[in-house]
Amino acid sequence: MQLTVQKLGANQARISFSVPSDAFQQRFREQLSEIAGKANLKGFRPGKVPPGVIEKMHGEQVRLETKKHFLEQAFQKAVEQEKLRPAAWPRVQPAEIQIAADGAFAHSFEVLLRPEVALKPFQGWEIDSHAVAVVEAEVDNAISELRRQQSRLEAAGPAGLPADGMAVGGVELVHDGKVVLKRDGLRLALSTPPPGIDPKVFAQALTGCKEGETREVPMTFPDPFEVPELVGKSGSCRVSVKQAYKIVPPTDADLFKVVEVADANALRAKAREHVQLAKQAQEDQRVENALFERLLTEHPLEIPTQLVEEQAQARLAALEQQLVQQGMPAAEAAERAKSEQENARGVARRALHAMYLIEAIATQESIQLTQDDFAREVQNIALRNRATFEQVRDHFNQNQGQREQMALELLERKVRVMLREKAVLKPVS
Repeated sequence: MQLTVQKLGANQARISFSVPSDAFQQRFREQLSEIAGKANLKGFRPGKVPPGVIEKMHGEQVRLETKKHFLEQAFQKAVEQEKLRPAAWPRVQPAEIQIAADGAFAHSFEVLLRPEVALKPFQGWEIDSHAVAVVEAEVDNAISELRRQQSRLEAAGPAGLPADGMAVGGVELVHDGKVVLKRDGLRLALSTPPPGIDPKVFAQALTGCKEGETREVPMTFPDPFEVPELVGKSGSCRVSVKQAYKIVPPTDADLFKVVEVADANALRAKAREHVQLAKQAQEDQRVENALFERLLTEHPLEIPTQLVEEQAQARLAALEQQLVQQGMPAAEAAERAKSEQENARGVARRALHAMYLIEAIATQESIQLTQDDFAREVQNIALRNRATFEQVRDHFNQNQGQREQMALELLERKVRVMLREKAVLKPVS
């Protein structure tokens, strides 16, 4: 194989290669022989099918696979030979490659390259740090939230939904007598209405509602909303209650047992510690966000336009699919996705910018992911989704793209922590 690489700019290269007929024919025949050795056709002994029969049956597919083989070989050789840093796998269709009668062929394709990242010093950046303090009201709220989490549901019975109850049912949003959005199988807390509905009005309307009943509540369509032209307009929310529950909180003794404490004082101490850790985590995140924004600002990068466009179109396709699944008509979902093009490009450009910087810093600082990092994240995802560790692990193992995205998110967390640890925190009151 003969190979040449031409740089077309900072972020693009053209790879040209040619394959002589003898090399192509050798690879082609080897693949045919491999198929023949496994073939089991009626009228022939296993593994004894004539090559001509195999070629007639599988020739076109094998030629395609042979072209794909040399295409991948050219790409890998160019990357190693020229030390290229591809941003994506080249978009080449082997079926489009023309082959001469003797099997020889030549082809060229372009490759997007990652931008070169020249890292500036980021150690010692100064940033304000706010002291974290816990007040008694926050401790009270933490205990109340714990009590809510440990509450159990019981059928509401003949009395219907209490003011602090919960329902399972469906919601229809209506405008001018037409249902514009429908959801089924929702868990609805009377204290937390859908957006655009007054909480007191919602609770009053549904209090006493029994299973099988429907109540309608006035609303104003919120911003944002799946149908943009309805934002700010009046409508109604129709709630169909299939199951009605009352919430039974745990006793103090039950709560002490769950938290593994002896009494109310120990419970408050544990709750205070929990709030302290949570508020410190929020402060750490604020600091990390500010440092990461500075990192992006001080390291502008030229991101390949084609790559930005591909990422943006993938995001828009996902948005369109989500809107359709939520009940929006296909044509309307396509139009909504189209209106988000510029925003999607901005999000894609920023995500790529961040990714290249994260990878560059991780390489420079020898930041690596371990199997324990993946295992902890899988366990956290399993807990959040009420799934088993094995179910989540198998899901990511079967979806390489999602596993790679998880790896990038884990790496970003480590980079953010490193930025904070290397910064100079200036205490402020």
